[in-house]
Amino acid sequence: MKKPIYLYITPFFPSDDNWRGGYCFDAVEALKQVGEYDVYVLRTGSASGDYNYNGVHVYCLKRLKLPFDCAPFLFTWINGMILKRKLKKLGVDLHDVAVCHANMEPEYAYAIKKANPRVKAIWQTHSHWMGAPFSLWVYRLGIVKGLTDILYLYWRKMLEAMDVVVLLSQLHVKQFGKAYPDGPLGREIDMREQTLFKKYRSIKPKKTIVFYNGINTEVFKREECGERQNSFTIGCVANFGPTKGQMTLLRATKRLVDAGAIPNLRVKLIGSGPMLETCKAYVVKNGLDGSVEFISEVDHLKLPEVYRSFDLFVLPTWQEGFCCTLVEAVGCGVPAMTTKAVSFREVIPEEDQEKWLITPQDDAELAEKIIRYYTERPAFKFNRSMDINDLWHEFIIESVV
Repeated sequence: MKKPIYLYITPFFPSDDNWRGGYCFDAVEALKQVGEYDVYVLRTGSASGDYNYNGVHVYCLKRLKLPFDCAPFLFTWINGMILKRKLKKLGVDLHDVAVCHANMEPEYAYAIKKANPRVKAIWQTHSHWMGAPFSLWVYRLGIVKGLTDILYLYWRKMLEAMDVVVLLSQLHVKQFGKAYPDGPLGREIDMREQTLFKKYRSIKPKKTIVFYNGINTEVFKREECGERQNSFTIGCVANFGPTKGQMTLLRATKRLVDAGAIPNLRVKLIGSGPMLETCKAYVVKNGLDGSVEFISEVDHLKLPEVYRSFDLFVLPTWQEGFCCTLVEAVGCGVPAMTTKAVSFREVIPEEDQEKWLITPQDDAELAEKIIRYYTERPAFKFNRSMDINDLWHEFIIESVV
């Protein structure tokens, strides 16, 4: 019997030369395990040809947009047509599509929903405040007010047409009705802009659900990593962005090294991004060359071996959705520390949160908690299953069935 079609559309999916989008690969693998759908993966914004990544065939879609995606409403119709033409070329009848699941770019689910109203249209966002997905942060209201009015109305119409809006966490649900975020980033927006933001009413989707980022427990699992050297290794896997917190970790490392608190301390920072050179300069300036190592990106399926070489995973990010690398590290048997600002706290038992969470940008507190872990070695545990197969079964029941 022919299975209904599930379209999984995302700008992020790994390839042989691109490590980003590992979670989407795991999500597709879990979706296929559900066994109820014929799954098609479409990667948007890629001018390259279709390709295969570890058994998943990825169909690439060109996406028209202006720099910073400043006026997406100009290209909604044509991008929808590009999608429909691609599906026609693949022999996909729109009447056979049961679900269109769009990550980050809801215009694709909107286009399929318009063509076939029976389709379950799902939009999943990975940002936990309203301004990010709607481009409002780029077009500061005090500067280009008219454009942001149009953007808001455009996104509201589109998202309220979705059958399901998928958010990353309960914190995400709390923030979704706000145009500016809590925390340090929100404080950077001046009061005039905040007043303008507040005039907008909250977007009211038909249905909103929380869908945590899980892991493939067959890949991210505890294993011996071979002979360990006589050192204590802290690892961090993340883009070097201004909010990821690598500088907080480096400042904490300097405190630890200056105090001689942990013999043979090693810190490995993996990734790339705009803050990388700043971090490297800090290491050189403060004589941390012998303790800190910078490593380029690692393919998603090779990450478990990297995680297992760490004694502790630390990502002091202070503006985050739901960070996959934290869950992946724990899955590989490595305890993880982050900040109280991150929704990852929702899957940690309340009585354990003080062990693993710090105040954002507080390197003194981070150094103190690293020493406490080094001395006491408490075990890390979740308060629920983070197996991505379990999460997808729950998701299908709650959002699709």
